[in-house]
Parts: sequence; structure tokens; C-alpha cells
Amino acid sequence: MKGEASLIVLAVLSGFVSGVVIGLPPLCFVAVTADRSKLGTRMGMGYAMIGLGVLAGGPGAGNILGSGQHLDWQSVWAFSGASCIAAGLGYAAIRVFKYGAQITVKA
Repeated sequence: MKGEASLIVLAVLSGFVSGVVIGLPPLCFVAVTADRSKLGTRMGMGYAMIGLGVLAGGPGAGNILGSGQHLDWQSVWAFSGASCIAAGLGYAAIRVFKYGAQITVKA
């Protein structure tokens, strides 16, 4: 990634898709909670797990990046991508557990 234009494009794309981190968990919690009296507790616990991931992600990525003249940006991208894939697989597992493997199921 070189130049100001690529950084601006990356920032715009990241800002555009980052709303999923905030908007998707409540939908999943509502879908898997049969007893609505437990919904607030599930949301709180879910966002606590997200918070722990965000808390550990920054220092973890900084450790992977290293210090000095040669920074290991490729490994940081791989770490972030693997984390996103793991989260996506988790959401997919919740969906399959709740509704089965069919794609066209209404909740």
C-alpha cells in the first residue's frame, strides 16, 4: 500500500463495512433467543466478548507488526483476516445450529 490515495480508499471501505460489527450481533442474539427476558443479558455478554477481542487485538497486532525499520504489515493483515474469518464461521455455526443448513429459511 503506497500513496495517499490507497490509504483514503482503504479508510472509506473500512468505514463503510465497519457498521456490521455493531449491527449484526443484535440480530443474531434476537434470532437465537427464544426467551426474550434473557435478550439483554445475551447482548451484554456478547458485546463483552467483542470488547475483549478488540482489547486484545490492538496489542496483538502491534506485537506482530514489530518495531524498527521493517514492519511486518502482511502478517498483521493475515491476523486481522483470520480473526474476521473465525468470527464469520462462528456466526455461520450459530445460524446452522438454529435453522439447519438450508439457505432459504425464514426466521
